[in-house]
Amino acid sequence: MHRQARAEEEAERRGLVMVPPFDCLPIIEGQGTAGLELLEQLPAVRTVCIPVGGGGLISGVAAAIKQSDPTIRVVGVEPAGAAKMSRSLAAGAPITLASVASVADGLLAVRPGVLNFLHVQAFVDDVVTVDDDAIVEAARVLWETARIAVEPSGAAALAGALAHLAEWQSEGPVVVVLSGGNVSLEALARLFAAPPPPAARPPGS
Repeated sequence: MHRQARAEEEAERRGLVMVPPFDCLPIIEGQGTAGLELLEQLPAVRTVCIPVGGGGLISGVAAAIKQSDPTIRVVGVEPAGAAKMSRSLAAGAPITLASVASVADGLLAVRPGVLNFLHVQAFVDDVVTVDDDAIVEAARVLWETARIAVEPSGAAALAGALAHLAEWQSEGPVVVVLSGGNVSLEALARLFAAPPPPAARPPGS
């Protein structure tokens, strides 16, 4: 059974309130506060890179930014092995991937949320993909240059920004949203020493 269906079944059985992880307007609105804080702290920003899983974070941040200043470029970044949003945009509707695989395990949704897809269509300029080597290297850069311990999912946006930095930086400040510090220093050391090849994850696992 798909995890969402199982969660909904359990919520109904036990009389609980289901809080969706990303395909939900209040969740999107809450994530949007990060975009407002970003604009408050750096109004001169020209490009913002945001990691993409199910789409909740980028939906909120992009909506806040684009409705405040539509000239700011907003870019989503997702693992090449879990490119559900970029493939959905190409198809013109949300699609479900048959399998996903990436070291960025927090971005392995197999399908974007419907509301999230619509937000990305409306407010995001581009969605790019990065491979696992680039994600691990971005996490390494964050640790070695700033002593910031970020899990691979959180480092994905930096990987995307580094790939385009020469182009984007010439236009003005580039901001990267680092979302995810759920990693130990020991796990980072293992990742930097020898990134393990990820196994494909079937939908709902």
